Formats: sequence, structure tokens, C-alpha cells
Amino acid sequence: MGSLQRHYALRPAPLALLYLLLPSLLTLYVLARLSVGMIWQIGTGLLVLSACLYLALRDVLLRLGTSCVAFRLEKESSITLMLKEGTHLSGVLADDTLVTPFFLVLVIRQEGRCSRHVWLTPGSLEGDAFRRLRVVLRWGQAG
Repeated sequence: MGSLQRHYALRPAPLALLYLLLPSLLTLYVLARLSVGMIWQIGTGLLVLSACLYLALRDVLLRLGTSCVAFRLEKESSITLMLKEGTHLSGVLADDTLVTPFFLVLVIRQEGRCSRHVWLTPGSLEGDAFRRLRVVLRWGQAG
């Protein structure tokens, strides 16, 4: 049997943008319906919109220097992220990584730093790579 793919190049994914926008819009709707002061609504709404814009630019559209544009799976759950600015981040793939048929959230724990999350949808990877990555994450790197 051939070796499993270990290097994955990412591309902007419109479906991931939908996954980000829907909860943000729902949050803004609920916020507008709450009976709190207008200043709290505006301030919290701006915070939600700012976070949504930042995550969209960094993780979905891959426009920021800190955007992960590729990653490489290593042995024993090690992973290396390649950022757009040219730097590499190494860490360990956490046990709470989310694997579903239509969405992946890679949780990378870095020693001495905060966790980093990488969101993936089928459009984030070329061809059949999303399915193969799901299999590797779900069942481990056998072989």
C-alpha cells in the first residue's frame, strides 16, 4: 500500500466563510434582541464583527501573514504549520481535534504558547486530500 500524504497545501475556502458568518450573524441577532443598553449592544457587536473579520482574513481567506498556508504531519502527532510570512510553527496535534465529514478543526498545542486552530473544509484542500486527511486523523497514521 502506498504511503499516506503528509504535506497539505491550503487554499481559500468559501464554505468555511459561511461556517464563520452564520454563527456571527446569529450572535448579532441575539444581541440586538437582548434588553441591555445600546452602548453594550454596539460595543459587543463591534467586538463580534472585528473577531469575525480577523478570523475570515486569517483562517478562511488566507490574507494575513499569520495565515497557515500549508502544514505537514509528522510522526507521533507532530505537526508543522507553514505561515504565509514564511515562518514555521511546530506543535502537537491535540486530542480534541474535531473531525467531521464536512469540517475539520485542527488543534495544535505549542510548547509554552497558546493553542492554534486551523479550520478546514473540503474546499480548503486540493482534490481528494480532505478525505484522506480525515481518514488519517480519525484512524491514526497506520503503517
